[in-house]
Amino acid sequence: MKKGVLFGLAAGILLTVILFAYSGLGKIGAAIVAAGWMGVMLMALAHMLPLMLRSLAWRLVSLPESAPGFNVFLRAHWVRDAIGAMWITPPLGSELAGMRMLTLEGMNPSQAAAATLVDLTEEMASQIVYTLVGVLLIAFSLPQASFIMPALAGLLLAAAAIGGFAYAQNAGLLLRVEGMVSTWTSGWLEPVRLSMQGVHDITSAIYRRKVAILSAFVVHLGAWFCGALATWIGLRFIGHPLAWHQVIALEAIIAALRSLAFVAPAGLGVQEAGYLLVGHLFGLAAADALALSMLQRASEWLRAFPALLMWQAYEGNRWWRLSGEKE
Repeated sequence: MKKGVLFGLAAGILLTVILFAYSGLGKIGAAIVAAGWMGVMLMALAHMLPLMLRSLAWRLVSLPESAPGFNVFLRAHWVRDAIGAMWITPPLGSELAGMRMLTLEGMNPSQAAAATLVDLTEEMASQIVYTLVGVLLIAFSLPQASFIMPALAGLLLAAAAIGGFAYAQNAGLLLRVEGMVSTWTSGWLEPVRLSMQGVHDITSAIYRRKVAILSAFVVHLGAWFCGALATWIGLRFIGHPLAWHQVIALEAIIAALRSLAFVAPAGLGVQEAGYLLVGHLFGLAAADALALSMLQRASEWLRAFPALLMWQAYEGNRWWRLSGEKE
């Protein structure tokens, strides 16, 4: 796992360097300077809206009797996003950190694990719809684009895979996982075992709440669309505004590429190449496309630093509390 992440990091850095050298560092720098810190700060603020919506969706799929308040999920999702944006973590590392935050706030580990699993499934399912909208917008705007049919076929396969994953969660997959980890009782594996106890029953109970599942799906879908606001702001600040349907199409494809390239930490290199290629379809110059990608990353880092500091404060508080109990 670590080798795969390191390989993805190295490949992402190499690809990013090549793209920047090809597009011209001077032009990219000029576009970034044109946006300035005001552009980065407004983009960071714009990203808070989808963060709040995703936190709400996470809470909606949690069982009411065990779910803490919205603010707890907001803090946990903030940390979850921060780690995904900044840290070299294996796949699902950010989701595990989000679960950890929920348990530090007092949520039962099994409840947190089940809610996170269902929430992740809902997020992936809603992303398929969002990506489909993006592909259709490109098809209507640029019918000559050659990747439309392969993209639609890929979305069909992805929908089948996620549907199968959701079905497996109710058909005994989690029971098998519970049985597999039931013997893990030593070292760092102990928390994993505890978090998996009863996850199958809790997950099944969550899926029986049809209204909550549908509501969370709609909220997740809204979060995807709201995520395009930061891109719209960034494009205006670098002096190359696009129409709303073009921004949504651009962001839908970029988000899909980042999800597919999960081995590359924070989509490094993949995001840059995506902005370059898809942006070209809408007349976005290479330097502007890469500047937009850098502004997105800067806004992510600006949001991530406070979240990581908060996470460390929670962990430090827990460590001091346990140390006091031992004494």
